[in-house]
Amino acid sequence: MGGQLIFDLPIRAALNRHDFIVAPCNGEAVALIDDWQSQSACLHWLYGPSGCGKSHLAAVLAHNQAAACVPSADIAQHGAVKACLAEHASCPDILIIDALDELRPRDEEVLFHLLNAVRHSPHKRRLLLTSIGAPAHLDLRLPDLRSRLLAIPAIAMHTPDDDLLGYLLFKLFSDRQIIVDEKVVAYLVPRVTREYKAMALLVEQIDKHALTHKRKVTIPLIAEVLD
Repeated sequence: MGGQLIFDLPIRAALNRHDFIVAPCNGEAVALIDDWQSQSACLHWLYGPSGCGKSHLAAVLAHNQAAACVPSADIAQHGAVKACLAEHASCPDILIIDALDELRPRDEEVLFHLLNAVRHSPHKRRLLLTSIGAPAHLDLRLPDLRSRLLAIPAIAMHTPDDDLLGYLLFKLFSDRQIIVDEKVVAYLVPRVTREYKAMALLVEQIDKHALTHKRKVTIPLIAEVLD
């Protein structure tokens, strides 16, 4: 056999709040989640490029506050949304509507009514929205929904700078139980795409290459993967 067999073992993704690295590109969003209980507004919005940390922070909020996280594609059928619209006791106090960019036109009215239900609920419910695009750039057909969404306080998250990029790479390797030298990460930083999914894919490729050839993750090995 020319190479070692590779088994797709489960990877422990670090998704706790303390796993999240705070930097200027995400500090305001982190503060929102950390201080969630003290927020006076009932509607909030996080937006930014894929992999900037929106889903991580939403997962932290869902875990810490027992929030229901609803993909926007499921908004019309999700039990938590139906309970909220009906003011049913089973409705969680906090709802997260994730990936609003994927909201289907036929579901816009459901979101419109959900926003109204949260705003006027006597139970002080709260709603967090996430999207890639800025609120003003979403392709919506319902004018009333657009005006409601534009009134929601929105926090932008940005792609990582060099320091955060290095920390993210350390985290991605750590998720795979790989300990790498600082020089390895310093070599990678100027050579990777500044997008989380692309970095995660590259680290996966490096990991599999190292396993296949029974080698440690070093700069020469990474150079082979990048070549």
